[in-house]
Amino acid sequence: MAYARLEQGIDRDCQGIGLIERDRHVAYCGNLPAENVGDLDLDTCREWGLHLEQASDHINWYRFHATGAWMLAGDRTRAIANLRQLVDGGWDGEAEWLEGYWAVQSLVDDPEFKAIVARPRAIREEE
Repeated sequence: MAYARLEQGIDRDCQGIGLIERDRHVAYCGNLPAENVGDLDLDTCREWGLHLEQASDHINWYRFHATGAWMLAGDRTRAIANLRQLVDGGWDGEAEWLEGYWAVQSLVDDPEFKAIVARPRAIREEE
């Protein structure tokens, strides 16, 4: 609520000096604001999962961190779904990046995770 009032005040000030809004954009942050499991509470992890999924509609690479956010939130199903969409969406990253990503370490021995991660590895080996 306070943010909306601040934004309205800024808009009035800008209009008062002759500035006009020409376009409006949405910016997404692409990294989790954490470095360790437990740095974020579950609700924050869920919020970041949703945020990163929205960003993924524009840039598929955000699914990398959406996978991590959902794992930290304890939602394996949603993490796997994001991982699958990342790889199926033409992601050209290294399999080792996924295997070494701190936020998904509890998933790296999962057979479904291994099967999904094997696909980019196989593509790299063919090149």
